Amino acid sequence: MKIMIRADASERIGTGHVMRCLALAEELRAGGHEVTLIYGNHGDQPAP
Repeated sequence: MKIMIRADASERIGTGHVMRCLALAEELRAGGHEVTLIYGNHGDQPAP
């Protein structure tokens, strides 16, 4: 199965979500899935 995971990071909102998504992607790949991780750095934009 092809899976895309999107995660954003910045100095303001942190990188925890990206790290969790990386761990998830590794497990999915180990299970035979094709995973693409898409991430963005939003600089100084306020946290949602």
